[in-house]
Amino acid sequence: MSTAHEMVGAIVIPALAEGADLQRTLESLAACDSAAKLRFLVTVIVNNREDAPPGHQRQNQQDLAWLRQLKNNSPLQLSWIDAASEGLTLSRRQGGVGLARKIACDLLLPVLSSDALLVHLDADCLVAADYLCALFDAWSDPSFDAGVIAYAHQPAATPALENAICRYELYLRCHMAGLQLAGSPYAYHSIGSTMVSRCRSYVAAGGMPVRQAGEDFYFLQQLAKTTTIRRLCTTRVYPSARLSCRTPFGTGQSLRRDLDAEHTIAFHPVESYDLLGQWLTCVQQHLDEDASMLLTHARKLHPKLEHFLHQEKFAAIWPNLQRTHQGRERRWRAFHEWFDALKTWKLIHCLERKPAPGLSEHSQDPCGGHTADVIFPTLFERLSLTFNGSLSHALEQLRLLQDSTTRSPACNKGPDMSSDTPQQPAAEQRLALRSVIIIQKIRLDDGRRTFFGYSTNISCSGLFVSTVSPANPGSRFHLEFTLPTPLNEMVRCDCEVVWNRHFSENSPFEPGMGLRFIDLEEEIRIRIDDWIRQATAE
Repeated sequence: MSTAHEMVGAIVIPALAEGADLQRTLESLAACDSAAKLRFLVTVIVNNREDAPPGHQRQNQQDLAWLRQLKNNSPLQLSWIDAASEGLTLSRRQGGVGLARKIACDLLLPVLSSDALLVHLDADCLVAADYLCALFDAWSDPSFDAGVIAYAHQPAATPALENAICRYELYLRCHMAGLQLAGSPYAYHSIGSTMVSRCRSYVAAGGMPVRQAGEDFYFLQQLAKTTTIRRLCTTRVYPSARLSCRTPFGTGQSLRRDLDAEHTIAFHPVESYDLLGQWLTCVQQHLDEDASMLLTHARKLHPKLEHFLHQEKFAAIWPNLQRTHQGRERRWRAFHEWFDALKTWKLIHCLERKPAPGLSEHSQDPCGGHTADVIFPTLFERLSLTFNGSLSHALEQLRLLQDSTTRSPACNKGPDMSSDTPQQPAAEQRLALRSVIIIQKIRLDDGRRTFFGYSTNISCSGLFVSTVSPANPGSRFHLEFTLPTPLNEMVRCDCEVVWNRHFSENSPFEPGMGLRFIDLEEEIRIRIDDWIRQATAE
């Protein structure tokens, strides 16, 4: 076994009466095609509360016995924590997956370096063959602090359950797409088995919340406030599509509700995300205005937005933020620390109490949400995708868009410069971005903005846009995007497509197109060039 100082990370797996599921998870890790398995400690915390059902307690003891037998016969650097035997169980009040993750992470912190990775996995989850290799690459990238791994749920055991898990994953992905359209910094998926962070980032975020469920949502929210959450899209994890009553909410409970009453998984309307985006833009453009003026702007956007802000005591919060954060960039960051993922989620739901903005009363689902046939045509058009009525096809498109086109800079150094891609002039420097730029197209007839794609690479003369539907060379568009920190400047200009690359399963390169700026202001061009030269010099 490797010594502690040779470990680059630990994979934490909470297990509650898992049996064969835990065995399959460890077999999946053992099958990874990388010597990196010698550099990651795999730590299973077998746990249950003191009042756990007798069946769960018996299975946990069987799992512990199996782990002891496996210890010397596993290719993994395997360890486990007993939080299930008499005198070691979790408390009745706080016991749950959040506490289990926290116990394991806190015990590992003294053993690992501050740069090591804490990786979270579930005991019913499978991983791709390149999982450990991708984690090692993330550890090797000095710019990486925290991230979420691409995911896809495993096939379900029955057609009814398969339909339910399809709708559930579509819900998660549509919500993430809506947050991206709105420009929210909390646009990532909150799934426990996808979370990765450096030990130092884990500590800076305050550690794992002690919750029976939802610990992933709150932990990622804290990570987003203290560092940048990146998406690791060169590998995948495969969560289980199993029914469960072990937590108050989450995948298992959502599936159970969906099966108990048809189509109870409802989707948020695009108009709600549009309103969220308008509110975020409003605040960014009026950071120096007082609370009353911002509330007036909010009322003009929608009365429910103003009502929500009053409920959240915005009038009292905003003066304090202005007083304690003088610079615009600091104030903007402080606003997002207050208007966080939880407030964003609450606003989306508040807007959908009948009638939702832009939708008539009769267009709403009785559950207060909206069905796929109502939401998807508009959403998919905004994402430059097509909806043909098939939920499975819709899911595949969203997986491709979200997991293939926005890669971590550690895995994607920018657009392909091979023979099928025009070479850039030698004197021009390009920068692979640590965070993506969301590109929106402005319609000339009514000024409406629609999602155009993501940019992961930019120069002073153009940029690369990741999209599964690249336009033909020669096409022109009026685009809008905001340059990342430290520029923080909104840009509008005409652009022309000079080359494109369509999706191919046999190509390692992401689909998209190279655009050149047609009428970019010279001052902005110079600022971009200076920024890139400074960044590449560092």
